[in-house]
Amino acid sequence: MLAVAAIDLGSNAIRLVIVRLGPSGAIIETQTRRYALRIGADVFARNHIGPECQAQLLEVFDDCAKRMRELHVRRYRAVATSAMRDAANAAAVIALVHERTGVAIEIISGVEEGRLMRLTLRRALGSVPPDSLFVDLGGGSMEIERAQGTHGRSLPFGTVRLLHRHPALCGPLSPAALDSVAATIEDELRAALHRPRSASTGIGTGGNLDALSRLAPAAAMAVPAIDLARLAPLRYELARLSHAEIAERYQLREDRADVILPATLVVAALAEIFTMRVLLVPGTGIRDAVLRSLVVEETALARASHVVRRSRRDRGLALARQLFELLANVHQIWPPGLHVLEAAYEHLPTAALANSVHVEPEALGAASADAVQQLALETAVLAMSRVATPAPDLGVPPHSSAVPDGGAVRTLAAILRLALALRERAAAVPLRVNLLTDPIVITAGLKKPLPRGALPPLCSALGRRIRVV
Repeated sequence: MLAVAAIDLGSNAIRLVIVRLGPSGAIIETQTRRYALRIGADVFARNHIGPECQAQLLEVFDDCAKRMRELHVRRYRAVATSAMRDAANAAAVIALVHERTGVAIEIISGVEEGRLMRLTLRRALGSVPPDSLFVDLGGGSMEIERAQGTHGRSLPFGTVRLLHRHPALCGPLSPAALDSVAATIEDELRAALHRPRSASTGIGTGGNLDALSRLAPAAAMAVPAIDLARLAPLRYELARLSHAEIAERYQLREDRADVILPATLVVAALAEIFTMRVLLVPGTGIRDAVLRSLVVEETALARASHVVRRSRRDRGLALARQLFELLANVHQIWPPGLHVLEAAYEHLPTAALANSVHVEPEALGAASADAVQQLALETAVLAMSRVATPAPDLGVPPHSSAVPDGGAVRTLAAILRLALALRERAAAVPLRVNLLTDPIVITAGLKKPLPRGALPPLCSALGRRIRVV
């Protein structure tokens, strides 16, 4: 059973996520831990991490190391962002943590932080308009980037940093004082962006945005979203309250309550500058991208050893890969599942591939034929899930990874079935998937209708209605 971990050393808090995966890529267990240690408070005020904060860091990473050992974590990545990038004594602190706890911390650039943000947000929503604006609002910085990967910027507009830059935000403000701070933040952001173009869609990540999606929710959205028009009245309500009153009224942690007003102001400024009305917040973060990259790296050898790849020009295999990736946020199967899917495709009989695993209805009856087709695919997926996965972790009994998750097997078989049906019916263009609609819409450029039994297994496996056009 594969276990990986991600540690996000942010400016406002530290988060540990450990994921254990079954052989089909299904999540067997997830453990999360949030440590309320604000290193940004030291760095943004004094440009270094003080002795007290260092001692707390050692306690946090000692606990992280202990938890990773207990769950037999095979690979991890600990990433530090804006505050650690700015700390004058960052190298010494990182060396101390590694010496005392064994955990290696990596300071990532704003560019790398933006890349991880883009990966996780694209995965969360399937296909998105290329001019969509991706936003990661943290404690020390704010990363923004277009969906197609252009105009990426890391800007010093994190909420903890804004709190230090504008001390008035630390206490109740009059409406006039609030308007003055809001105007200053918007002017500063406009100057930093250099002639920004409007965005059709905003998509964001980060604890600040998660909180705002609850305080100013947009109605009738398939994922949590912020109604940006509601931020104007919300900011006046927040400004007249103390941090303790905000925490009590809005059910926020203390270390979120004191930065929610700066978050509201910077998001409202973004909305004004980019003429956005809604900001989607699918509830994912750079930790998800880190975890998935670790799983891909760890299973790469097993994939090469067990999967004899067909030509990349094989349409059925290419379509299966696209469906797996575009529907990832719905099926929640991790990269080992893609390797199993590829292996199952490899080991289907050539005749079955040529006929899209088709059994003549006249031979068995339509319902029975559909059942036989699905059973054939599930059998192939089940067989490959036993060989196309890494060896079990040291200290974990071999039998613990011997039984694949039945739901993942059914889902992978259903994806494979739809891919085979699309192979001769889809236009020669990449698939697009809109996960925000009900039903989910898969745009494949159909040249002729799908077989009757091609789509129901996937709808059943995902628990969502799906339409292919």
